[in-house]
Amino acid sequence: MLAIGQLDRKILIQGSTVAQDAMGGGTRNWLEDLYHCNAMIEFKSVKETDKHDQINEVESVFFYIRNVGAEAKIINSYNYRIIYPSSGASATDDSKYYYITGVQEYEGRDRFIKFTTSLRDDDLGED
Repeated sequence: MLAIGQLDRKILIQGSTVAQDAMGGGTRNWLEDLYHCNAMIEFKSVKETDKHDQINEVESVFFYIRNVGAEAKIINSYNYRIIYPSSGASATDDSKYYYITGVQEYEGRDRFIKFTTSLRDDDLGED
């Protein structure tokens, strides 16, 4: 389904942990970059949401990567985000953060993983 030549964008996948603060609430801490690879990107749709008395735009984007190892299999929609564009193993000044909302694994001879993500203009990473 995917040809190697279609994986022409460099992305960075970043993991996080949630630590409890002094008041008992959770604070998300983004860790070092977990996984960098080439991906195919498909921009799908944009919708507006009304949150906190403010209209926010949410853009849906699909990222496809080759299913190449154990690092890719642990990525889930709770603790990871994708940084694009990136310059190999680091973010750039114009990088944006795409929060993973779904993971779909395709098996077979041409194995790959499809990440459904959302880019929010408020960049909070919350629903």
